Amino acid sequence: MTAMLALATLLCAAEPPRAQVTALTEIQGGFQGLVRDGGGFSLVVGDQRVPVQEVVRAVLAPPAAGPVSRPAVIAIFPDRGELAGDIKDAAEERLTIANPILGDVRLPLDDLLALVFPRAFPTLAASEEFRVQARTPPAADMLYTTEGGTVEGIVQSMSTDAITVQSAGLGTTAFPIAGIRGLALAQIDAYRAPAALRIGAVLRDGSTLWGALAGGDASKLKVEAACGAFDIPFAAVAELLVAGGRWTMVADLAPEAVEERSYLGDKAWSFRRDANVMGGPLKARGVRYHRGLGVHSYSKLSYRLDRKYARFEALAAVDDCAVDENLDTRFGNVVFRVAVDGRERFASGEVSWNDAPRPVIVDTTNAAVLVLEVDWGAGFHVRDRADWLEARLLAAPR
Repeated sequence: MTAMLALATLLCAAEPPRAQVTALTEIQGGFQGLVRDGGGFSLVVGDQRVPVQEVVRAVLAPPAAGPVSRPAVIAIFPDRGELAGDIKDAAEERLTIANPILGDVRLPLDDLLALVFPRAFPTLAASEEFRVQARTPPAADMLYTTEGGTVEGIVQSMSTDAITVQSAGLGTTAFPIAGIRGLALAQIDAYRAPAALRIGAVLRDGSTLWGALAGGDASKLKVEAACGAFDIPFAAVAELLVAGGRWTMVADLAPEAVEERSYLGDKAWSFRRDANVMGGPLKARGVRYHRGLGVHSYSKLSYRLDRKYARFEALAAVDDCAVDENLDTRFGNVVFRVAVDGRERFASGEVSWNDAPRPVIVDTTNAAVLVLEVDWGAGFHVRDRADWLEARLLAAPR
């Protein structure tokens, strides 16, 4: 009921939200909605029209000022979408989630990547970290209990009260949902970045719905997602993300070469896609980012461009998970560098967890190889949890 009242208040707001749009340029102004523009769609911001295919991110609402309430369940999809709400119904191999914005959504279990039960975690941060880690599917279905244990097997069915799993050690067992933190489901096919234009609507309740953009106007947009077609009021949208347009997210590319090591040479932290290097959400100076690369010093990622891109852009930052309890900026201190075809094109100088993200814009016209390097700063490799936020490549003109 509280969520519905909050949504009603948003929908009755008289003033249009002030949008901050990252596209070919940075644009700010009153958000006027979506319009058809030639063969596609454009966002209307102030007196400007921004073609959707040029957009990286459009922020329509500031982060919540107070504590974020935890939904009963979050369903995670292979396309990286997430749906938060309550389990309204479940039978055999499908469930229905009641979402305060989208209503009742029916979901076959075969269409899901994972289920997360945020209230079963000791902290909100712990549940967010699990949500990110659950995007990497296991080899077999995996159930995680509130006691810290795991059960590997095959999910047989689900009800509003329990999940039944067939495992080699326990046979067919029904586990009460009250004792479950999460369920990760094995996938036959690996996730592939979309080739066609798709939009991601990040809702104010924490859900993210990815799908084809089918229409819209001043008050809402229509998204055709794998789980159905939805009319989403802009008043309920916190951010809009775009994939498959003129920008390619670097996190969707496989590096040609990876070099990772610590200052002492005894440990290396592997880079992560769309997560910080510790497995949690990307966050810098309190702002959440949904896409990018999380790395740890020393890190050197090389990407083959094959002269297909005109520009590389990102925000270089030390992730908030590196904040030093003693407020010592020697730790969580790195240097970002970008090289194109063996020539250094960007160097940040030392960046600590206390610094704002540094904008990175590098010309990659006719470039063959892009190298993203994060080096040690004043505190050697200690807490050097760095992010290439929204790292992306602009397609070269044809």
